[in-house]
Amino acid sequence: MRLTVVSVFSAWLAVLTIHGGAAAQVARQGIPVTSPNAFTSPMVLEASFVAADRSIWGDKSWHEGPDYKALGKYTCDGIALRGATDKQTNVAATGLAMRAREISGDKLEVTIGLWLLNPSRNHDKLVTILVEVLDDAEVVARTTLGPMEVEDKGHTQARSFPFVMPTAVIKNAAMRMRLTMTTRDD
Repeated sequence: MRLTVVSVFSAWLAVLTIHGGAAAQVARQGIPVTSPNAFTSPMVLEASFVAADRSIWGDKSWHEGPDYKALGKYTCDGIALRGATDKQTNVAATGLAMRAREISGDKLEVTIGLWLLNPSRNHDKLVTILVEVLDDAEVVARTTLGPMEVEDKGHTQARSFPFVMPTAVIKNAAMRMRLTMTTRDD
């Protein structure tokens, strides 16, 4: 009896293999979408431009917009604008801050601080960020930061960059900026 069951099963398997039943085509997304906040390069973010607030000019402290901390939830090929995580509260610090000072020639020097997190085993990346200062929809100043080497160490890496723009383009403290992050494997 056991020999008959094995023979019937083998014959059935042979028929499925010959007719393609066991070898049907399968199509699926190769990399599943894990989060609506995970983007591939380039990623575009918009946020307040805190350096437009004249009250911070000359202050050497780093200043953050109220919306900067939320930027850390978005990733571009795994890279996030996210500061170090507080061990007691398990909350990550902001990954973006700035300071500004007036310089000669009616210019404003804005220093942008970035804290970039590249998770372990994500590949070392070269990250470039285009910063555009917006007055409504018009771009009034721009600079490119990078490319910056960001290793896949699983901890935050800090960078800061100064750029100079005309003071006259600062119309009000409610100005915005657009950040376009591009990445590639290093």
